[in-house]
Order: sequence, then C-alpha cells, then structure tokens
Amino acid sequence: MTSVKEEQLRYTNGNGVAGKIKIDFLYSLFENFSKNFESIVNVINANHGSPFNERQSYGIFIKSIPDEPSSKDFVLTEVSLLRETKSSKGRVDFFVFYRNWLLLIELKLARTPLTTNENAEYKRLTDRWNEAIQQIEGIPVDKNSALKEFVTRLNAKGVIKIPMMVVIYIENKKNPEEFSKNSAKDDLKKKFIKLEEQIQSHQYSYFKSISNEQHHIKNDTHYQLIHGISFFAGIDSDVCFTSSIECVNK
Repeated sequence: MTSVKEEQLRYTNGNGVAGKIKIDFLYSLFENFSKNFESIVNVINANHGSPFNERQSYGIFIKSIPDEPSSKDFVLTEVSLLRETKSSKGRVDFFVFYRNWLLLIELKLARTPLTTNENAEYKRLTDRWNEAIQQIEGIPVDKNSALKEFVTRLNAKGVIKIPMMVVIYIENKKNPEEFSKNSAKDDLKKKFIKLEEQIQSHQYSYFKSISNEQHHIKNDTHYQLIHGISFFAGIDSDVCFTSSIECVNK
C-alpha cells in the first residue's frame, strides 16, 4: 500500500498509438478535476443534500480539460452517433480535440461509502464502470460516416475512445463529531486499491483526498462528509488515420 501515492497517475498503457498524449491528457484532466471539485465541495450538495450527479459534473469536466492551444477550442457534449449494436443513435458524453486527436469520452460518476467493503458494493461500482465500456465500445470508428466527417473537418490524426469513471468517497453520520479523522486517508487509500483490483480492465487511475472537515453537509436525516475522489479510465480503441509514424507516441 505504501507504493500507492495520492495525486499520481497510475497506468499500464503508456506506449503505442498516441501513448504520451493519453498520459498527458489524463494526468492533467484528473489533477485539474480533483482540484476544481475540492474548491467547491462545500457547496455542491447545498440543494437539500441532493447527490452531485453526472450532469452537474459536466461543467467541472470542461473546466478541467488541459489548457492546450487546440483542446478547449473544440469541445462538444452529448454528441449523437450511430452504434453498432443498435439501429438507433446513442450519445457520447464528450468530444474533445486535443493535440490533433479527437477524443471520445464516456463518463460515469459513482458515490461510495468510505468504509463499506462488502462484495455487493464493489460489484455495483464495477457494473457502473462496465456501463461506460459498453456504451463507448458500441460506437464504430471506421464505419461511422459522421465521425469520419468530424475527423476530416478537424484534420485530426485519428480517434481515441475513452471510458471513464469518477468515484466520490463519502461518509454518513448522525452527528458530525462521529466522522473519521485520523483514519480517513488510510481508509480512502485501502478502498481505492481494492477498487483498482476489482476494475481489472482499467489502464489509468488516480486518487486524491479532500480536506473538508469543516464542510460537512446536513440533510434531514444525517450529516455527510466527502473524503476523496478517484478516477479510472481505459482505452477502448485508438484508430489512426495518418501514417503509423505520426501516430506513435506523438
């Protein structure tokens, strides 16, 4: 457990097509997202304890996209594209043009109790991750005329499809004095490591604790504290439309 450090990108896929681009993009995105999330953690659940959800996270996500000359110039949300498994269209959460690559990102958000370690809870989180994979893998690249038109008009090198999940670690208590303090960071790290083991198909991960003891949230039945946030991402596919030399580690 000592080898796992906060605010450090852990990855198993750093080579191949656009390898450095994937690492740079995901590390910067996760770092920025966690800091932006922490900066507003005391107000995000002000709506009578209503859980922070995926749609609400879109603003933080876009704000957190790495500041590259080409990236924020082109960002679309909820893009409608044909799926291989359906005759109807499905939606991709984000199109991001980054360093001359078109990134298709399917984002899922989950909340989990900090100290709950039952198998059913890990299965629920794993199922959430698998939803992201299933939705993004159903978008064909080489057979999708609309997607190819985006690539042509942007003069993109190719397409990278990325399933992604954000996990928020929470604790609920009847009284704020009962919240974990000394052991919270250890509990967060343990749960993050266990979740890494369960989500075997991920290739990139990152976690950060949240310093917010003074920002607990009260609803009608309990107090809630957000202790940390983590990220998991994979590469469903990467398709290069230019020469292979241009696409490797560029």
